[in-house]
Amino acid sequence: MAAFPWEFMCLPQREKLGTMWLATAADLVFSRLPPQRISAPPIQLGANEKMRIALVVSAPTDLNPVAYEEVQAAIETLAQAQPEQVELLPVVNPASRKAIDKVLREKPYIFHFIGHGRFQNENGEIALVDELGEARWISANEFSELFNQHRPGIIVLQACQGAMESTSKVSVGLASKVVQQLIPVVVAMQYPVSNSTASRFACHFYKQLAQGKPADIAVQEGRREISLHESTGYRKRDFATPVIFMQVQDAQLIQRPIESFQRLNQPVVLDKPSHKQLHVKDARQSQGVKRALLIGVSKYGKGLKPLPGATKDLEEIKGILSSPQLGNFVDVKALSNPDRQEMEEAIEELFASSEKDDLVLLFFSGHGVKDSSNQLYLTTRITRKNSQGELVKTTAVSARAIHNIMNGSRSKRQVVILDCCFSAAFRKGLLVKDDRSVDLQNQLGGEGRAILASSTDYSFSQLDKQLSIYTQYLVQGIETGEADLNGDRVISLDELHEYIENKIKETLPVMTPKIYTDQEGSKIQIAKAPRDYSPVSDTPLVTPEGIKESSKADSLIILSLPMKILSKLVIVIAIVVISVLLRVAYLEKESVYCNDIIEGFHKGNKKATNTYYNDQEFKRRCNPE
Repeated sequence: MAAFPWEFMCLPQREKLGTMWLATAADLVFSRLPPQRISAPPIQLGANEKMRIALVVSAPTDLNPVAYEEVQAAIETLAQAQPEQVELLPVVNPASRKAIDKVLREKPYIFHFIGHGRFQNENGEIALVDELGEARWISANEFSELFNQHRPGIIVLQACQGAMESTSKVSVGLASKVVQQLIPVVVAMQYPVSNSTASRFACHFYKQLAQGKPADIAVQEGRREISLHESTGYRKRDFATPVIFMQVQDAQLIQRPIESFQRLNQPVVLDKPSHKQLHVKDARQSQGVKRALLIGVSKYGKGLKPLPGATKDLEEIKGILSSPQLGNFVDVKALSNPDRQEMEEAIEELFASSEKDDLVLLFFSGHGVKDSSNQLYLTTRITRKNSQGELVKTTAVSARAIHNIMNGSRSKRQVVILDCCFSAAFRKGLLVKDDRSVDLQNQLGGEGRAILASSTDYSFSQLDKQLSIYTQYLVQGIETGEADLNGDRVISLDELHEYIENKIKETLPVMTPKIYTDQEGSKIQIAKAPRDYSPVSDTPLVTPEGIKESSKADSLIILSLPMKILSKLVIVIAIVVISVLLRVAYLEKESVYCNDIIEGFHKGNKKATNTYYNDQEFKRRCNPE
């Protein structure tokens, strides 16, 4: 189904009424919504943040020339007119994987690639530039992996056949592979496209974004701009070439009009507040802001074993917390393999900047280590043990330091989730997160505070880079809604802990999750249950057999949600069908009205004749010759 050219859907021409193309209709939102187990984070541009744009040009000398100057000039004009709000990062030209990774580290909101793409042998490919300046074709998989750490809000692939899909394989095109990296919005071309058409679309796309319009509307308007040009119109397939893939319900990037953009396309009429704007506003009302810091450490110094799944945990949890339909957290930051100072400063910033009604969550996945005086330390990428096997304390962050930071915070709702423990025992296929138990209540507990831990004895991470077992059930409980034990559509911390504890008892009784909190802290609501939640499978996400053969975990995850994905597909199809039927009914009504007046005119009816010649509303609606 993904390979169908949906952008050509239309209501055919009828008497006195022209053809209506859905992909260019101003009052419709037309985009592709590929199913994803974890939702992409919402697009959000802070009030004082610049809109950073990364322009990447790949123009190999052995391929046809790439015209990028018009798009670059348009973006440069915007950045020069309002440097405090718009920033064009250094243009990447020529484009290699290393150069692309470097500009992605600057965390652009928009990543715009201009170059060559193709779809052959049932797979998408894109051309980068090698050391000799010639084309180096890489697969869709290789290209998409460039975005697995640094994820822009919008990616524009201005390359031929970037959105084309196979009719026999699932999600093998460039755009579909990229969007699987939890990219909120990907815009790509499904057919070969001329430089002039691609540039015309891109420039108009940016103008629409500048007016405060969401990305899906901007693409719709861009397709219409192509259809209005004399060289293309609807006679060619150019207007249906741009395709938008969405992993978010609301693609609103700019929450306010930017003056420099406005000058390019006057007049400006602001849209009504989007769903995401309302989501952010609601989160800042009486219940305060929900903010989270996620820390994962997979690499260590001497004496500590690596934990490949620790950083993978971050992306999964970030997805469910950022989703307005689940965690509804406004601010979620992920910190991967930090050093000691970087980690402690991030924790201090999280708690110090929070207000009384804010919900503040700290998640840590990695080794927990206890020193000779039973004090807990959270490890960093530089944490190591000395030759006697003792912790080098200056390389880790102490629980006492974190406790002091939390005590100084104004927030009265604090949650700490520790996917780590303190045991030296391990079994085949598992990595143990350090040695010996620890008293978390005394070292981290407090009033209105909740501490959740994967265990104080044994906690396990799978060897093949899948999620930690504790995190798998945490994600599953929130994402599926199964942790909503009382059915009230919200998931409290005590419900989440009970759900995880029961699941782990079924598969790893030796691992005993813990919760330390007072009555108030246990009732903190961490997430909402999804609206479309219904039990779809009793297959556990992790089983003893699955631990031994953890490479099958992905298929278990996919097979556990078919009805959920199918239900969303049915809803989307139903909405499209209803929209089309309403439009058809409207056009039918218009057709009957026009035909009655015109028929009465030809029969000499006085009232119809007067309407035919003098009624402006009739002329507007029926356009008589």
